[in-house]
Amino acid sequence: MIKTPYLLFLGDAPDQLAAKVAQGVKDWRPSICLGQLKLPGCKADLNLKNYTLEEAKKEGAKTLVIGVANRGGKFSDSWKETLCNAIELNFDIASGLHNLLTEDKDLVNLSKLNNCDLIDVRKPKDDFPIGNGKKRTGKRCLTIGTDCSVGKMYSSLAIEKEMRSRGMKVSFRATGQTGILISGKGIPLDAIVADFMAGAVEILSPDNEEDHWDIIEGQGSLFHVSYSGVTMALIHGGQPDHIILCHEPTRTHMRGLPDFKLPTLEDLYEMVLPIAKISNPNCQISGICINTKNMEHYSREKLKNEIEETFRLPTVDPFIDGTKKIVDKVLSQIKNLLSEANNVQRTSQPVSHLTLALQCGGSDGYSGITANPALGVAADLLVKKGGSSILSETPEIYGAEHLLINRASSQETADKLIKRIEWWKHYTSINNSSMDNNPAPGNKKGGLTTILEKSLGAVAKGGNSILQDVLHYAEPLKNKGFNFMDSPGYDPVSVTGQVASGANVICFTTGRGSCFGCKPVPSLKLSTNSAMFERMSEDMDINCGTIAEGKEKVEEVGQKIFELIVNTASGNKSKSEINGYGDEEFNPWQVGVVM
Repeated sequence: MIKTPYLLFLGDAPDQLAAKVAQGVKDWRPSICLGQLKLPGCKADLNLKNYTLEEAKKEGAKTLVIGVANRGGKFSDSWKETLCNAIELNFDIASGLHNLLTEDKDLVNLSKLNNCDLIDVRKPKDDFPIGNGKKRTGKRCLTIGTDCSVGKMYSSLAIEKEMRSRGMKVSFRATGQTGILISGKGIPLDAIVADFMAGAVEILSPDNEEDHWDIIEGQGSLFHVSYSGVTMALIHGGQPDHIILCHEPTRTHMRGLPDFKLPTLEDLYEMVLPIAKISNPNCQISGICINTKNMEHYSREKLKNEIEETFRLPTVDPFIDGTKKIVDKVLSQIKNLLSEANNVQRTSQPVSHLTLALQCGGSDGYSGITANPALGVAADLLVKKGGSSILSETPEIYGAEHLLINRASSQETADKLIKRIEWWKHYTSINNSSMDNNPAPGNKKGGLTTILEKSLGAVAKGGNSILQDVLHYAEPLKNKGFNFMDSPGYDPVSVTGQVASGANVICFTTGRGSCFGCKPVPSLKLSTNSAMFERMSEDMDINCGTIAEGKEKVEEVGQKIFELIVNTASGNKSKSEINGYGDEEFNPWQVGVVM
């Protein structure tokens, strides 16, 4: 534990915002803050008594807390003399900056001589797993901002305080240095290797009682070119049930990036929810917190009213208004969901409501002449009846993309597909690979010799319908009919994006017997050959091998697949559902990590 009381070190902070660490500790744990220490040129002030090191020591201060969060998170050389003097006076030093106290030889040697502790709050103490996206029990609320330093931590703490005042089970989950200093525990998320950030958040907010709330402190911004990664990890790893948007309306540009305009709340609202629904389809945006410290009273109230009218969400400045309205909204949404869930009844719906995800895995030499073209027939039948289909796996259409471009609904749509192909060509080239590589080892064992063979077969799944649109990964479907969604060829990643885009049935063709399911929606397995179907009849939903045997035509099997899709959507369980497959197939794409 960090010894108290604290002397809050402001250094030569250029503005008040740079001292947000100290400000946060002072606001939320005032009883342990003795005073502040400022260097010449410091433009921040906490309205605490100013002390020298000697004066603070006499008054009982035990830890010098570095309360500055500058760009890049590194302490200045101009602070070194003060830090050394503090150690000589037997102060412990606590820091949340990126350059670690414990890696500075002078400070380390001096602390050993004086028997002082150097405490790096930002230094992870544990190893973390890669995130797995598995649903966890308990309830979670995450703050998301239009920019860095707009009040995400303050809003989170204010929500936690309001919930605690109501006797609710609640924990503040700190993800930054200030939050850790305030709460005494947490994870310094921006100090964790990127691949493990989502997993760290899963550990930070584990399974809990159903009525327990985790209020997860937001970091960075999806729009900030420097810090967007940490925000994405919080969304996917946090699996929030509720998101609170945070905004500082008087800013003109992103913090530290004068050439980047500040996004609007509308921009954030439209972007964040589709991303959040990847890991938690039931996620909702439940309130808006605005930081109005630079606004007059009339302008503040006018803005809050305008935002509430636009978004139909409670809007508060948590510093002035508290968060009662937001917590009321969160709790009311839960009650409404329960009543809605209890009143749900099955009703007849037109086939046009169906969106079919077209998938293949473990392909073989039969894929392109049996199951894939038969699935294409079924997809065309669905489109003719007003439904939709989504083809994906961009690396696996390479060499056959002209078949899609030639039937694009417009030049704009064709250009979208060309642009995605070019992105993949660039990505593979900078990673010393190429798009025209051989198929995967499993495909080779199935009899495929070139990527072109694989691609021609893969495109066949899309039938002959007009290509209406080309979607980015997990982008919501906008146009009915046949669509293409950009994704890697890795099946779990690809299908996760298709489901996020709106697919509610999956057809998965396989020649080698890939075990596959996707718990959010039913998955139908189509065997390309009869021998494999006979071996795995308990896992396969339909045998397309009869086409190769001359027993059935492609059109006949396509009709059977279509009927099976409709019956499955009507409630009949697929083989993957019966077998319980699908827990491990949820895998959102970290763009640029996998082909």
